[in-house]
Amino acid sequence: MLAIGDKLLRGRYSLVRLIGRNNQNEVWLAGDQDGGQALLKAWPYIGERPNEVVRALWDRELRNLFRLSSSPESDARLLVLRDAGIDTSQKCFVMLLAAPGYETLRQILETRNRYDWLRDLRTADSRVPLWRALREIALGLTQLHDQQMIHRRLTADALYLDSALGPESLRLGGFEWAVRVGQPSLNQTGGEEAAAPEQLRSSALSHTFESDWYQFGAVLAQVFSGITFEIAVDASRHDDLVQRVTENQKITGVERDLLISLLESSPERRLSRGADVITEIDNIIVALDQPARVAENTYLALTVLLGPNRLLTEAICEVDSAIQPLDTETQRIFVQSDLESPRIIALASSDRKAFILQGNRLVYLIREYSEPDEQPTGQWNLAFCDRTYELRYASGEGDQIQLTKLPVRVFRLQDAKRDPSIVCFQLADVATEARTVREDA
Repeated sequence: MLAIGDKLLRGRYSLVRLIGRNNQNEVWLAGDQDGGQALLKAWPYIGERPNEVVRALWDRELRNLFRLSSSPESDARLLVLRDAGIDTSQKCFVMLLAAPGYETLRQILETRNRYDWLRDLRTADSRVPLWRALREIALGLTQLHDQQMIHRRLTADALYLDSALGPESLRLGGFEWAVRVGQPSLNQTGGEEAAAPEQLRSSALSHTFESDWYQFGAVLAQVFSGITFEIAVDASRHDDLVQRVTENQKITGVERDLLISLLESSPERRLSRGADVITEIDNIIVALDQPARVAENTYLALTVLLGPNRLLTEAICEVDSAIQPLDTETQRIFVQSDLESPRIIALASSDRKAFILQGNRLVYLIREYSEPDEQPTGQWNLAFCDRTYELRYASGEGDQIQLTKLPVRVFRLQDAKRDPSIVCFQLADVATEARTVREDA
């Protein structure tokens, strides 16, 4: 057994912290001579030196892993091989693997309430980053399969990340001793493997690409449905696993359908082609990333101050000489028509207390409406405009988006104050619209 402070591979790496240990290998966080860190895995062998057969199998597995680590974008999906060797003084095979973080997903899920990005997945916004990260894991597994390698133990223990960085740091590991189709393996993991239901029905049935995808589905169930690790890796509890996924009301139907199709007990009916799995995840991301739907009759309400000697009226009459200053109803119609497809622009200097609506002919300065003796609440229950604005992009007004989700309805201020019921839908979220500019861009 290795211990903290032990040095391996001729002193190049020092053991810092034990991550995991079983009867076949040990996993450590190790430091190198330059102060960097890596994940070190060590497998002991019997005798003074490994026999020639074991050494040949090691060399072959090492070539497989080098090939996998050098495949396109592998560092965005996988723990990549950094160094490897046989340490005769410690009598073990050693591999060093690099990733953004070295916490296992299992550890994170067991304490998920500590992490803002994992604590509450009821909203689509909180699930999208996880789906994007798990899409990369699916691509990594597909890379493994493209090289005719079967993972055999794709569990939450085989996924590594940095909890401070969040899901984007997620990487697939645990494939150092993956079985290459048609070749014997140096490492027979036995009881440490995760199983799929079909393997319980036949003791002679080996791992397959289909069983890998079942295991991937079980990891998704842990993330999105709160399934425990013990249920996820126990194929005899398959019915319980599927039932809990089916009853999960925190995810959408398309998410639930993907999980169930991956957890299908029959490998023939299971979703098990990498390209198909990735397509389904893409569909989920697109569906969750859509703007929130609103009621058919919903609109954004804008009140305007109009009349003789009013700044907004003067601007309207200047661009359309046919409109008279006393005809405020025609002026209201002009503004509403001008804002059929406006752009909303955040004023950099306003601390989100004022925005600009750019119409076809005029640019309108809007603020949250409040009574003269009151302060705005910040809720933007009603927007107000009493003047136009000279748009100068050089001054920093560059954050803008097209208002396409909701039409703008314009009301004369005096009408809205006399009968508030005419404004039957409130201006719901102008500030939020403006803050989403950069994401939409």
